[in-house]
Amino acid sequence: MRDGLVALELRGALRGRLPVGGAVAFAALAAAVTLLGLSAFRTVGLSQVTPAAIGLLNVAVLVPTALALVAAAVSLQSGREGGALSMLRAAGVGAGRIVFSQIVAASVTALVALLAGLAVAALLAAGSMRTTDIPAFLGILSAGALAVVASAAVGTLIGALVEGRTQAAVAALVAWLVLALGVDLIALAIVPALGGGATVLLAIVALDPLDAARTLGLIGLGADAQILGPSGALLLDSLGAARTMVLLAALQLLWAAVAAGVAALVLRRAQLR
Repeated sequence: MRDGLVALELRGALRGRLPVGGAVAFAALAAAVTLLGLSAFRTVGLSQVTPAAIGLLNVAVLVPTALALVAAAVSLQSGREGGALSMLRAAGVGAGRIVFSQIVAASVTALVALLAGLAVAALLAAGSMRTTDIPAFLGILSAGALAVVASAAVGTLIGALVEGRTQAAVAALVAWLVLALGVDLIALAIVPALGGGATVLLAIVALDPLDAARTLGLIGLGADAQILGPSGALLLDSLGAARTMVLLAALQLLWAAVAAGVAALVLRRAQLR
């Protein structure tokens, strides 16, 4: 039953305009970043921390996650408004299965855009890339993919909490803005005031999956403390590159698991039958 539900959600998600529009938008942005940084790619490749490499990483983390958040939130609300979720619950499908299928469908939708954009970037930079750039390219892909899964889970949670597709879309975009920009601004404001030092900085990283994904990608590119910022630099200095990357990847999966669990609990309590 679970496989059938996932397949059904995937077909519905991929038939919509959102994955096509997201893939086109991300491909255009990735192409622009690649073309602007083509001279840097020719000189030092992708395995060096250059503005071009950082720009490609930022686009890979930020754009697909916005798509995943909105797609998951709106899809779940569409199912609630159309009565599909009530029918599934009446047929004995658990809330956990519903949440799982929504996360998978939204993740695949965003991953299509991510792969399309990075494929365009790879084609444009093919003449300048070296074999040593492949691990860095895969690192950017992995960071973006982990952020997508976490964002899809958060979007599903938002869809379970709000009422209406419009409210779901707006709430998802607001959540993305907070995670993409707001947490860093909050950190700059509260860390000096609280004086929490390492504990507060580590908590900020844990509370922001997008920042964790970006830091993961930067470490994969070989970024130093000046580029990583205070929280990333602290992790790198305390744990080393390998352990820090494992921790940041685990944080993405933890975000996905917690958000999915809470979303399933909300749906279960809503007694959708």
